[in-house]
Amino acid sequence: MDSLFDEAIAKLNHLSSVRERFLIRAELLPADLALVGLCNELRDAAFLAVELCHLHAQSAAFPLARTVFEATQQIIVLATEDDYLSVGTRAWLYDLRKKKRVVNLAGGADAADDWFRQAVGEIQRIWVVYNSDAEKILRDENSQLVAFQKDRGRADNFMGRNIGKIVEERYSKLTVALGKSAADLCELNSGIYAALSRESHAHLRVDPAALRVAPDGTVSVIPQKVDAASKNKLVLGCISSSLAEASAALSYLIDSRQRRRSTEFEREAARLAEKPLAPGFKPDLGLHLMRIGGTSTTFHFSNVPVQEVGILPNGTVSWSSEITLGEQEVYITTFDVPPLLVPELQRAIEVESSALTPGSHLKKHRLMQPRTVRVDCTLGEIHNPSGDSFVPLLVTKIVIQEIEPGKRPN
Repeated sequence: MDSLFDEAIAKLNHLSSVRERFLIRAELLPADLALVGLCNELRDAAFLAVELCHLHAQSAAFPLARTVFEATQQIIVLATEDDYLSVGTRAWLYDLRKKKRVVNLAGGADAADDWFRQAVGEIQRIWVVYNSDAEKILRDENSQLVAFQKDRGRADNFMGRNIGKIVEERYSKLTVALGKSAADLCELNSGIYAALSRESHAHLRVDPAALRVAPDGTVSVIPQKVDAASKNKLVLGCISSSLAEASAALSYLIDSRQRRRSTEFEREAARLAEKPLAPGFKPDLGLHLMRIGGTSTTFHFSNVPVQEVGILPNGTVSWSSEITLGEQEVYITTFDVPPLLVPELQRAIEVESSALTPGSHLKKHRLMQPRTVRVDCTLGEIHNPSGDSFVPLLVTKIVIQEIEPGKRPN
């Protein structure tokens, strides 16, 4: 039995680690908020259900397991949706409209309308700065929900259709990650849904082992012994399955988004790399690496020289060095060290910690003697696309390194 609990907790931890990789994007704001909200709902319900199973309160755990199941289905629908922004915005508005009904019951239609306009307006004011189509998307998706509401034959959800059927159509995108065929996944979830439909709704909880009738006609119910192990197996099995599917769907979206962004960055970097350099300037290495597809790559550099560093007000320490590739091409490279790694940099280049302490303005510190370090880096964002464009290398690891006699930095 402990293995069932361990599996559920492991799946829950894995989902949390995947969720940490998912970054809310300003240009996708309402859609990302909807997806994050569903992930929060799923994780909270899964954790509480597991805790209730520990307490042998399986009857209370089943409704939470159903919540996990339904949240997972909605996550799959959103994460695998080709038109993620529109449908995600609709999902966010759908949840807001449900809350509006509660406000309506408590304070009336006018109060509910005012509350809804204010809630949408707050997000719109932020979103429109990053997406010029924000107002139109919100208007169109809200109109779609109004149309769904008027059509009594439609399902009451943000898709206007049976969510389970949509999930079955989308399983083909997750089969590799889950290691099961779409048909097997459909069959598994049909069984889970049937079990949860009975156990999570109010029903006759009378399972008598026997009925004892007294002489006066009153009846005593001798209950069946509860099979706690079987109940736990059902609850925890449902939860583990849903958590695995939610993790796979979220990973699918993260990977798809990363591929799209990488393609966009490569295209933009290629365009910027074609611009002529000013006399005496060397090409930027970050821009070159982005152009050839290094957006998601970790790069390892040895013998990186450090002579002068700049300390930004936010605590980032930055410096530029010349890097030679293939013993021929010389590039200029900007290295950015996040505040968390600044103490490591301080030890590696042997300066006082006060030398790298940020101030209200950009500070500079020049080393008495050049030092070299070994660094691991990933690519940052494109800076100054309208001028002398460059892509900084974001340092993820620092190791001090001495220069061997006669060996030049590269």
